[in-house]
Amino acid sequence: MNLKSKVQPGKSVFSLPRYGMASTSLLTLVFGILGVVSGLAKFEAVFAILGCLYLIVAVLLWQESRIGMWLGLLLFSVTGVGQSARAVMDFKWRYVFYALMFLVFAWECWQALKLQREERLDDEDSQEKPDSPMISLVLLQREAKYLEAPIVAKYLESAWGEPFGDDGDSDKEPERFVVGENPVYIVKSNFGFYTVHNHDQPYWEDKDLVAQDVNELRIAKAIEDHQAWLSVDLMVPAEEVCDLSEAYLKIGQAVCELADENTLAVLRPENMDINVWSPEVMERLATPGAYAELSQLDNVPVIRISDDDPELIAAIEEAKRRWPEFRAAFEARRPDEKFAIKALITVEDSTECIWVDVVGFEPKFIHGTLANDPVSLGDLRIGSRVEVPIEDMQDWCYFRDDKPVGLFSVQVVSSRMRRQPENEAD
Repeated sequence: MNLKSKVQPGKSVFSLPRYGMASTSLLTLVFGILGVVSGLAKFEAVFAILGCLYLIVAVLLWQESRIGMWLGLLLFSVTGVGQSARAVMDFKWRYVFYALMFLVFAWECWQALKLQREERLDDEDSQEKPDSPMISLVLLQREAKYLEAPIVAKYLESAWGEPFGDDGDSDKEPERFVVGENPVYIVKSNFGFYTVHNHDQPYWEDKDLVAQDVNELRIAKAIEDHQAWLSVDLMVPAEEVCDLSEAYLKIGQAVCELADENTLAVLRPENMDINVWSPEVMERLATPGAYAELSQLDNVPVIRISDDDPELIAAIEEAKRRWPEFRAAFEARRPDEKFAIKALITVEDSTECIWVDVVGFEPKFIHGTLANDPVSLGDLRIGSRVEVPIEDMQDWCYFRDDKPVGLFSVQVVSSRMRRQPENEAD
């Protein structure tokens, strides 16, 4: 994903013009005002018209308009030549000054036109030759990892099974090495050149805004909580085509070695795939071709749905209305049958709607164990024992003849997840 816009945004009237046109534009504005005032005061239409023309050119130059630059070039050139002729016929230093000033203005317009043309050609070239995709994996870290070049070398030796440093021959350049210092290290290996980044700052300056746009709560929390990032990038010449499966396999092996207890998520900048860090993700990254499935979720997705969503409200009402059906089925269950409810669970100021495997009932409570890992419920984990008020039950499920019964809210969640890619910006 290329974050650098290829289109020059519209210029604000409050920002200075580029190409050195600020003073020219302001002086032209002054001459325009003087011309209009003089023309109106003396009832001289020519002065008033020229003053309006200068005002128009001043505004166009301030807004970096190409038309304004051409008009300014023509207007200043004519005025400069006229003042030069006037100085020849009736020499006065002020005529010489005016002539030089307007000829300088004309020269500045000509230079601005050249610079603007070069800028436009550069933009066209960059569009015709798009940037090569970044072959990289980024680890979002809770805190920065301590690294030095020898430490990076040890991690890569473990990941790739090749020694780094000299081979005992001091007169020969080492075939594999790691050089640099935080935050960037350069790596030469048998597989190519790499950079290892280790930054003690969030990956995004506006990480909280990024997190708000992520519908999966586990990923959103990882983005919110990370304070540092670490990446391994393959440096590929623009004209070279590499095997992505092999390239990402080597990078995946490296980031798996560099990951630690502070690793929250892994990101693929090439297409902005992201996933919460887990043993399952580590295992996939060590498999050829797995980079294409990086965003595959290993846990039950936890997505944002508004409390006043009419579809969700209807699903919860149906689950509550049919609750006696669930109780009756549970009482008549076989030993191998599983029953689960989805309920609101609160720890301190964090509330999640999470699945619970039911083990028993009280008149007003349900006893069970968490069926999946929560996002942020203190020390609670999958398998933790919980006691849930029946009134906090939001959904339920059991199987009859190998077919699920219930799952009223799941249909709403699945619908939201299918719609999410359609709403995401490219």
